Amino acid sequence: MARGVRALVLWRLTTSARALRPAMLVRRAPRTSPAAPLAAMPPNGRRRHRTDDRDADLATVFARHLLAHDNHVLAFNKPAGVLSQPDRTGDPSVNEYAVAWLERERGTKFAAAVQRLDRPCSGAMLVAASSKAARRLSDCLAAGRVAKTYLVVVDAPHTDAVLRDDRGWLVDALTPAADAATAARRTARVAVSHTRDAPTEADWRRFEAAVARVSPRARLAALEYAVLGREGGQALLEVSLRRTGRRHQIRAQLAGIGAPVVGDDKYRGRLASRTVRRPSSSSGTTTAGVCALHALAIDAPHPIADRPPLRIVAPLSSAPWDGLVAPGLLRTAHDVVATRHRDTVVSSCR
Repeated sequence: MARGVRALVLWRLTTSARALRPAMLVRRAPRTSPAAPLAAMPPNGRRRHRTDDRDADLATVFARHLLAHDNHVLAFNKPAGVLSQPDRTGDPSVNEYAVAWLERERGTKFAAAVQRLDRPCSGAMLVAASSKAARRLSDCLAAGRVAKTYLVVVDAPHTDAVLRDDRGWLVDALTPAADAATAARRTARVAVSHTRDAPTEADWRRFEAAVARVSPRARLAALEYAVLGREGGQALLEVSLRRTGRRHQIRAQLAGIGAPVVGDDKYRGRLASRTVRRPSSSSGTTTAGVCALHALAIDAPHPIADRPPLRIVAPLSSAPWDGLVAPGLLRTAHDVVATRHRDTVVSSCR
């Protein structure tokens, strides 16, 4: 009998402890009177209001720079100073801007930036509005089916020597920094080829073999450039990426031949202290660095098979480049953008 009582007591203590454990993990909210004014409530409501204001601000900025959209793809003209991907600063990235707009306009929350564009740079970006579009556009990028065109102003006092011809190809082995957590990380470059003529398939095989000998972490990087103008020790280039798209590729490759992008402090461009105000519909005062690199156009297959290809052209804002770029080159850049707009169907997105 005593054994049975002891077992019953132990069972009750065990079950009581089990019942209490979950309750002990819940933090009790402070008691408030039902009639208490809002000021007497916990600050969660005020934080929610601040979050709502922030989301409305992000949605307004995104709408201002939205180039085209449909149910699957958003085309965004990223201002210089905005992150294309989240980083350690915690500043909002393109995804957060897009999510805020999508939630306001469509009641959805999925957004995925398809490609990267460095923070100091501006221009066209594709943002997938569905997981299917994100997967298919990423596959197109990996397969080299997306063509990206950039306007770049380089700081090269001896442009005639550095850029021997008015057009050419740069092929390099790029190795990202081993420590991805440091702010000063740079992509290392080893030259493979600098030629005027487009490489043949045999050349590409030779380049791949050369890159493999550099390092197991090295990757092939190739860009095509055309010189559109020269003034005051600077040169305006149109740069095309079709075969590869590496981290900091354009900046690292051009700096490697002695023609760094103007304003690019990471790769030692001149006038590196130039800053611009981050875009906001409120009166913020934070500034961010800018360099003279603008993603002009993107040509890509639409993620839905029966839709026409995407053809996106992003206007160039003069403000970030004023005082940074020679005036004649800035006018030429605007002429190029205007010509692209006139000759290109902006997009199949509506």
